[in-house]
Amino acid sequence: GSPHQVFVRHDLADMAAAMASADLAVSAAGSTLWELAFMGVPTLALVAAEGQRPAAAAYGAAGLGDVIDLLAADGEARLGPAIATLLGDAERRRTIAARGRAAVDGQGAARVCQRIEALLLKARAQA
Repeated sequence: GSPHQVFVRHDLADMAAAMASADLAVSAAGSTLWELAFMGVPTLALVAAEGQRPAAAAYGAAGLGDVIDLLAADGEARLGPAIATLLGDAERRRTIAARGRAAVDGQGAARVCQRIEALLLKARAQA
């Protein structure tokens, strides 16, 4: 019933292209949030599992996007209005997009690999 063009995407061959073309994403509060932030996509994060609450709270507290806890009693009822509010607020979407691009540089995997290598070298040196 939305007046907006809405697409549900899954199993895409080129997720980055889909993200780049989006005005807004609604995503479970998993690791995809950081990819959406890097791509500058304003995102409404959904807590769909108990383990997602800490990351979603940090994501929301950092101003990287809005969060709806679907596990809360009123979670599902808040979803539609939250989407409508974010779609209707272009300035908020621009702010979220800019914060995401500033917070995530896309080099996290390289930093993890560097840290693992450093730990392995340290362990070898101590052995």
